[in-house]
Amino acid sequence: MDSAKAAIKNGAPLYWASINMRAGMVVVSPIITLIGRDLGLSTIQLAWLTSIPVICFAFASPATTWMRRFGSVNQIITWALWLLATSLLLRATGSAMALYIFTIGVGIGIATLNVLLPIWVKRHGGKYSGLLTGIYVAMMGVTTSIAIGAAAPLAHLSSLGWQLSLLPWGVVALVSALWWQRYIRTDEPDEKVTSADINVRMFVHSKLAWQVMLVFGFQSMNAYATRAWLPTIMITKGFTMTSAGMTVACAGLVGSLLAIGVPHIAQRSHDQRIAIWAVSLISMTAYIGIEYGSHNWVIFWVYLSNIGQWLAYPMALLLIILRSPNAHHAQSLSAMVQTIGYVMGATAPLIAGALFDLSGAWSLTLWMLAGIALLQALAGHSAGRVGHVQRRDFVAELAEPPAL
Repeated sequence: MDSAKAAIKNGAPLYWASINMRAGMVVVSPIITLIGRDLGLSTIQLAWLTSIPVICFAFASPATTWMRRFGSVNQIITWALWLLATSLLLRATGSAMALYIFTIGVGIGIATLNVLLPIWVKRHGGKYSGLLTGIYVAMMGVTTSIAIGAAAPLAHLSSLGWQLSLLPWGVVALVSALWWQRYIRTDEPDEKVTSADINVRMFVHSKLAWQVMLVFGFQSMNAYATRAWLPTIMITKGFTMTSAGMTVACAGLVGSLLAIGVPHIAQRSHDQRIAIWAVSLISMTAYIGIEYGSHNWVIFWVYLSNIGQWLAYPMALLLIILRSPNAHHAQSLSAMVQTIGYVMGATAPLIAGALFDLSGAWSLTLWMLAGIALLQALAGHSAGRVGHVQRRDFVAELAEPPAL
C-alpha cells in the first residue's frame, strides 16, 4: 500500500461495517428504565437484556471459523449485516419476547463482524493496520455516541416510546447490507481454507494467546458493565435520564475520536506495554473518581472512563493483529480471544446488577471495575511484548536477548 491516504480510502468497506458494530446494541442503555417499566422487567432481567449480545459474541465467534469454509470473508460480513438489519428492525415490534429473541440475532450478527473485521484489516491494512483499526473503532464510537445521546430524546418524541429509539439503527444496518451486497460483486475469492488453517485449538497451549485473551476479556468486562449501567449510575447521583445519556454519549465520542491515532502509534512503538498500562490506569482512576466525585467532577470522571475504554478496545484488537503471523492465524486467534473474552464480558453487567441489588448502591460495582482495570494492565504487561503466537507454547520474544 503506497500511502496512509490510500490505506484510508481503501478502508471504505471496513467503515460501512463498523458503524453497525455497537450502536444497535448499546442504544438500550439510556432507556433501559423505560423498557423495564413498560414491559415489567426486573433489574436482573434488564441485565440479561444487555448481556445476551455479549454471550452471543462468545458462542458465535467460533462459528465464524466453520463459516469460512462456505464463503469468503466479504461474503460472511455481508450475511452478518443482513442478519443484523433484520434483527434490529424486528426487535422494535414492542413485545418482550421479540425484544429478547431478536437481541440474539443482533448479538450473532455483531459477533461475526467482531471476528472478521480484524481479519479484513490484517489482509488489507499492511503497515497501516493500526491506523485502519483506529479509524474503524472511532467510527464505532461515533455511532455508539449518537445512539446513546439520541435514545432518550427519541423515546419521548412520540407514542412509540423506546421502540422509536431502536428503529433508526435497523435502517442504518439495512443500508450497510445493501452497500456490501454491491461491494462483493467484485469480491476476489479467498485462498482455499482448511481446518488446519483455521483452528481455534491450535493456540490453546500458547501462553501468549491466553495473555492477549485476558487483555481483551478484562476490557470487555469494563466496557459492557459501564455501557449497561453508567447512565443509571449517573441518575442515582442526581442527573436526569436525558443529561446522563448525553454525558455518556459525548464522553464516548471524545474517547472514540482519540482512539483513531493510538493503535497506529502503538504499532510503531517497540512494544505495547506502556500504552496498555497508561489506558488501564486512566480507567482505574476514573472509576474511583466516579464513586467519590461531586456532581461536576462526576462528569469529568465519566469522560475519563470513556476515554480509557475506547483506547483499550483498539489496543486489544491490535494485539490480535500484531501477535498473528498471517491472516489465517489471526482469525484463529481472534476467535479464541473473543470467545473467552466475551464470556468474561457477558458476566460483568450481571455481576454489576447483582452487586447493586445486594448493597443498594453502586460503590461495590465501581470498585470492581477499578480492580478489573488493574488486572487488564497486568495482563497487558505480558501480552504487549514483541512476538507472535505460535501453534504450541512458544513465544518468539524477538526484542529480548537470550539470558546469559
